[in-house]
Amino acid sequence: MSISRADTPAPGQALWWRPWLLAAGLAFKLTSSLKWSRLYFVAAFGIYLVIVDALARRRHGMSSWLSAAILKHAPITFLLLVPLAVTTFLVSWAGYFVTRGGYYRDWADSAGSARTGPLVGAPHTIQSFWFYQTVVYTYHVGLATLLPYQANPLT
Repeated sequence: MSISRADTPAPGQALWWRPWLLAAGLAFKLTSSLKWSRLYFVAAFGIYLVIVDALARRRHGMSSWLSAAILKHAPITFLLLVPLAVTTFLVSWAGYFVTRGGYYRDWADSAGSARTGPLVGAPHTIQSFWFYQTVVYTYHVGLATLLPYQANPLT
């Protein structure tokens, strides 16, 4: 099978035409909807992509390989990976936003619970979701004991 010239993106478009990166962002974020620890993998993958782009530019003898990778590829990689990941994460929580009675779903509606900081003007649903996510994050960061039902990735 040969690739025709029509299938190949233009040189300026090549930085943006990376459908595999969009698919990776979607897949990584779907896993992050289940486990917070997957967020670190998404960040590490983004850094890996910038390093690979920089090394590829250096291997091809480009003069400003490092600055081009950092100033050109890094922002584009971020824009292709992160917004899709955030959108996927929020869509995976759609049930939380459209129903009532979920865990901490009505937290901001109770007296004295609504936020006073940067989320002061946000709807109570968003404030409750943010509170729930901070509770989950705080729990996982502070977890020091081994749980009998945890899954060991090596076994």
